[in-house]
Amino acid sequence: MKLIHKTLLIAFASTLILSCSNDDDNIDNSNSLSEEEFKSKIVGVWRIYSVIEDGEEFQNEGCITNTTFEFTQNNEFLADYSVDDDNNPGECIESSVEDTWSYLGNSQIESPAFDRVTDVQFEGDDRMLLPSPETEDEPYTQVLLRVE
Repeated sequence: MKLIHKTLLIAFASTLILSCSNDDDNIDNSNSLSEEEFKSKIVGVWRIYSVIEDGEEFQNEGCITNTTFEFTQNNEFLADYSVDDDNNPGECIESSVEDTWSYLGNSQIESPAFDRVTDVQFEGDDRMLLPSPETEDEPYTQVLLRVE
């Protein structure tokens, strides 16, 4: 279970570099937002939706689509992870994390759950982009959609 939990945390934390795409103009990097303005964008429940690789977006399938991240007004970070159980096809393995987060400015957040500073980008009010870290051999961007 620790391996799955760590893998999911790494997957989430590994979202720092945005792949190039034609719709880069729609991205709000939120660099000039105050903490209150940034919170108004990030606070809520977000569901993992898709991944962008080499400028192409691919919708996720399986249990990962049940994974949600919640950012609260009180700076709590709540994650409910769900991954496919390789030993039992069609079954999901679930785990949860409760932690804190803080806004650093320049569209960056920090949380012990991420194990690094994480860039956050928004496309409108209901779509969040989390680029993979610069150290990734094959960079990607995780796309989350607002649920609440």
